[in-house]
Amino acid sequence: MDIHITHSAPRATSLEVPDFPLVRFDTGLVVYQEALINGQYLVANTSAMGRPKPREWVWQALSGGQAASRPLRTRQHAFQIEADGQLLVDRWQWVEAREVEAGRSGCRELVVVLRHAQRPVTVEVHTRLDDTPFIVRWLVIVNTGERPMALAQVFPWSGQV
Repeated sequence: MDIHITHSAPRATSLEVPDFPLVRFDTGLVVYQEALINGQYLVANTSAMGRPKPREWVWQALSGGQAASRPLRTRQHAFQIEADGQLLVDRWQWVEAREVEAGRSGCRELVVVLRHAQRPVTVEVHTRLDDTPFIVRWLVIVNTGERPMALAQVFPWSGQV
């Protein structure tokens, strides 16, 4: 059971890949990866055979380049929130990622904190591993504005799981 957070990596190819946050969770044989690319927090890879996707492949698949497919990308959001009638799936900014006390021994929990660039919203994406093939996910949504905000839909996990 392991958690990896990277923003850059040595280049394995001549492909130009800018720095971007990439999070990887390993538990049992399951490898699950998420990335913040062009303001979208996306599912980058899910493997039940323990195979992580290289950073260059993640960038090619999700950045809008030649290998990327826009319909695929719209189904790849790691979570979705609708606030005041607006679906908040893009314009996210990376604030931080931190490992927190998981509450049970043998568990690890990572919190990825994202801030929306347009709406006064901060989201904490909590992901917990317990050394089984199951991954637990929940969101903490904080209204940082002065006015109340109506949440119509909240999907703590969407896209490819």
